[in-house]
Amino acid sequence: MDTRAARPFSFSFNTSDYRILLMDQDQGRLYLGSREYLVALDMQNVNKEPLIIHWPASAKRKGECQMTGKGRQGECANFVRLIEPWNRTHLYTCGTGAYQPICTFINRGWRAEDYLFRLVPGYVDSGKGKCSYDPTQENIALLINGNLYAGVHIDFMSTDAALFRTMGGRTAIRTEQYDSRWLNEPVFVRIQQIPDSAERNDDKLYFFFRERSLDSSGGASPSVLARVGRVCLNDEGGQKSLVNRWTTFLKARLICSVIGEDGVETRFDELRDVFIQPAQDERSPMVFALFTTAGSVFKGSAVCVYSMADIRNVFNGPFAHKHGHNYQWTEYTGKIPYPRVQEEPSLLAFAPPRTSQTRLWTSSGPTPSCTIPFIRSTVSLHRCGVYGRACSDCCLARDPYCAWDGESCSAFTPSTKRSEGVPPFQVLNSVVYNSFLNCVFFFF
Repeated sequence: MDTRAARPFSFSFNTSDYRILLMDQDQGRLYLGSREYLVALDMQNVNKEPLIIHWPASAKRKGECQMTGKGRQGECANFVRLIEPWNRTHLYTCGTGAYQPICTFINRGWRAEDYLFRLVPGYVDSGKGKCSYDPTQENIALLINGNLYAGVHIDFMSTDAALFRTMGGRTAIRTEQYDSRWLNEPVFVRIQQIPDSAERNDDKLYFFFRERSLDSSGGASPSVLARVGRVCLNDEGGQKSLVNRWTTFLKARLICSVIGEDGVETRFDELRDVFIQPAQDERSPMVFALFTTAGSVFKGSAVCVYSMADIRNVFNGPFAHKHGHNYQWTEYTGKIPYPRVQEEPSLLAFAPPRTSQTRLWTSSGPTPSCTIPFIRSTVSLHRCGVYGRACSDCCLARDPYCAWDGESCSAFTPSTKRSEGVPPFQVLNSVVYNSFLNCVFFFF
């Protein structure tokens, strides 16, 4: 697939809300989930006629949805919110179903040459615990060995959010219901299976989300916190307590911040997206997290990078709980049960990951190639050669990484002489180095 240029495409039908994408490397397809449609694109040629499935909610269900007072914003429709591989020939998909979530299977054929993409006739499954009722709610899902793990709101009013495990013949498990110490109005962002060791029985499921802070009334405390959570895949729930509940649930705060020259710390607390970069060692991917901040003074976005080794270290403790006269967070010094059955859901990872975080860019201006602290290597973020050979094409592309050098559209390189001892790109882009977090931050 040629990745050197963006290519527009359009469909002959009216749809919107392309929020779900799944790449099928085996068949060279890209699956899209939208409002009432599923689409299969040929990755080698996106302009080729796509395979299309129309999957609307029934007229009866749409009417029932509108009777509840919904539908003014067009939400009484079937918004596809999950597409996951089931086996070599089928996909599993779920949609909001006009506020009554439904799921089914898609037959995609054995090979791309089969040119097959259709719903399995007559099969409809309940989507509760797999897909949200409300199309505006974010949910995450992952199929592992026939078990579906999902972070989802499971009720009509979107007041009951949970991390669920369903399907596969195992015990259904979820986080505690209506307990803000487990999850407090979460917005789910990403879910990923990451092995901890060569022993597959020790595999963990990591999920990334943001949630409302329990301490947000304290003035200086942020109202929203970025989180990484973890459960064990072999968790079967408790036998006497925490029945049908996760017994291995832990969560920790993700910190992405910088201390400015005036000594004021700016924190980016609103986690928006996560990309997990695979490594040769599948136990050690890099986690790239996109954050925003919405303060009254400063607004911006940032990317911080975390290593899995640091995230795992946090989940090994020390831990925190609320204790004492003022019911404040303090280090938990009691005995930690092993296996770690979480009898106290307020037991959270105590310290943020001391990671080699790297701020790559903010939203308000041009940036150079990212700089990794202590390693003077760079990762190329520009692709200037695709903009043609004319000065006007280069300039009108408005690519912050490219500039016209008099002969061609090439990667922008600062020519300003920097002071001795100042990190690369600092003079041009006001890079601030945070020695405590080993971060490089770009502000513009």
